[in-house]
Amino acid sequence: MKRISKTWIFILGVFVLFGENKAAGISVDAGLTPAEGRWIVRAQSRQMSASAQAGTPIREMNSQAAVLMTAYGLRSNITLIGMQGWMNREMNMMGTVNNSSGFMDLNLLVKYLIHRSNTRSKTLGLSATAKLTLPTGESTFSDEYWSITPGMYLSFRHGTWGVDASTTIQVRDLFSSQPDIEKGWAYSLDGAVARQLPIGTNKNMALAPVIELSLNVNKPDYFSTIEMPEPESVLYLSPGFKATYASFILESLIQVPIWEDIPLSSLKNDIRWRLGLRFMF
Repeated sequence: MKRISKTWIFILGVFVLFGENKAAGISVDAGLTPAEGRWIVRAQSRQMSASAQAGTPIREMNSQAAVLMTAYGLRSNITLIGMQGWMNREMNMMGTVNNSSGFMDLNLLVKYLIHRSNTRSKTLGLSATAKLTLPTGESTFSDEYWSITPGMYLSFRHGTWGVDASTTIQVRDLFSSQPDIEKGWAYSLDGAVARQLPIGTNKNMALAPVIELSLNVNKPDYFSTIEMPEPESVLYLSPGFKATYASFILESLIQVPIWEDIPLSSLKNDIRWRLGLRFMF
């Protein structure tokens, strides 16, 4: 019992200390790695908006992003992942509208399965991840420097219930390509609960209601000649669902910001929506 207690204390400590998935929907990116030789293709559409806070000049931002993720089970405990996104953004500043579109930065990830245990009714998985972000996107949508994001994912399945948790921390500007700018950081802590409900008598079909809670903290970059900005924190409550048919999964989330701690000059986050399709073969 002491050994088990110490293990869970260690896992909890890792999730508290580690911490950019920007409320990406962790229940569909679990701590379990796919089988060796299997491919996963995931396409997702994201609708995002933000608006000015009360008492500030009228500003509004609306964005649409399409993200494609491809994952491959290199081994039973190692998964290689590539992510590429395209974004369209419309900025409205006191009646002046500016549109821009282009590719976002390329992300390369590796996921390593640290632990997995299976019984007839329970499954537990713990994975470590590392994401390398390459400054390949259009200047409007690129960080313009290399960064790495280590993280941890935990997944637990018991019967028809599933629980996921994740935490990441982004380390920016690995090679100090912009010495005049002090680099910030980004941290995330996420949790999700879902229940798998069979549809009819077909064992290949199921519907899973999902509820997620996501905390994102972003410490912006700043020029060394100006005052350092404060971190921006947002907490999302996200109801959604996953509909499964054989190897296909249709997923959707509505992300509602229920708490924010941001400077007055920043745009406040509005409700976001995500729709995606995942296929394993």
